[in-house]
Amino acid sequence: MTSFSHKAYAYIAETTGIAAEVTPFFAAYETLVLDMDTSVSQDARIFGVALLYLGLGKLYNTGRELSQKGFAILQRSERVQTLHDIGYNAVFTAVVSPVLYFASGERDVEKILFGTLGGAVLGTINGAPVGYAIDVAKDLMGVKPCERGSYPSLVRNASPFQKRMLATWLLLGSLGLTEAIYAYHDSSFSLEHLLSE
Repeated sequence: MTSFSHKAYAYIAETTGIAAEVTPFFAAYETLVLDMDTSVSQDARIFGVALLYLGLGKLYNTGRELSQKGFAILQRSERVQTLHDIGYNAVFTAVVSPVLYFASGERDVEKILFGTLGGAVLGTINGAPVGYAIDVAKDLMGVKPCERGSYPSLVRNASPFQKRMLATWLLLGSLGLTEAIYAYHDSSFSLEHLLSE
């Protein structure tokens, strides 16, 4: 049986992996494609990350692990694991998105609907990377080795210190990319503006 502190550490590692991966993707979709106000998107991302740490991340990962176990995914090829992550993420995103947008202040039903539908499509696109991010975050933070064949041996064989430093840089990169997306949107760029001209 694992200790409470190990379980808490694993929870933080996997949740941070999810948050670091999904935040820039959804920030770009919400602002550059849907032309949501930057402040609404920021609220949605902050609220989303808070929900992840308050249990949504654990729910996501537990559901993913149960689904993997139920379909014997981990005994199959990495391609099958990737397809599983794509489908699982799309369904999970479609269920969570409307609540997240409404709670973040969006009241335009059309934007919520398209945000949700687009979120499910984006969830399909983003399913493989978020599943990979969880596995990598667990490895980089020393929770569980990443067994994926595509995981670089250079990283797999790195020291625990090197892995934690890489995890830190990946997190900072995610934050920097998200901020750059918001700055770009605030400079009046969005697909909606581009198509209406």
